[in-house]
Amino acid sequence: VAVSKKAEPAAPPPPAIGGEQADWPATLDQFASWWMAEPSLAEGGTRVPPRGAAQADLMVLVPMPEAGDSDSLLSGPHGTLVANMLRAMQIAPDKAYVATAIPRHQPLTDWDALQAAGLGAVLAHHITLAAPRRLLVLGNDILPLLGLEKRQGVRQLPLNGTTVELLASFAPDNLLENAKARANLWRRW
Repeated sequence: VAVSKKAEPAAPPPPAIGGEQADWPATLDQFASWWMAEPSLAEGGTRVPPRGAAQADLMVLVPMPEAGDSDSLLSGPHGTLVANMLRAMQIAPDKAYVATAIPRHQPLTDWDALQAAGLGAVLAHHITLAAPRRLLVLGNDILPLLGLEKRQGVRQLPLNGTTVELLASFAPDNLLENAKARANLWRRW
């Protein structure tokens, strides 16, 4: 006697990070407010907004805020590193835009799950609104969100019919621990 099993209905996919793209902010100023409030971006914890102005000479993108950040992004050693890098690159603080891939500090982040849930589209939208001349990505885990391989170096990021020059390197904590990695980043710059 054959026993037939009823097919279980497939569970609906989880809602995409950021919700419906049609509802995403249209300006960089609106994006900062949305980044701080959109529930699908992060649960719990302290969110920290990006800082800087649109059309900056350089957008610096790191994985997440530092553990102690609350009012200002990168207020600890990672921020000191980025500030020193900007000074060495001769980029004034008001000519840089500093942002994170996720809005709150989240150790042991599942980057693959975030990519599958659509964080890459949110990140591409953020970069499009910021419209930087160049992009410095500090954190190899961010690259697949942008459709790129996890490797350091210079490349072009295709973005809404244009391209942005991108330099990728290790995350700030790795750079702080490794002088050779900092030297390699400087040579590539």
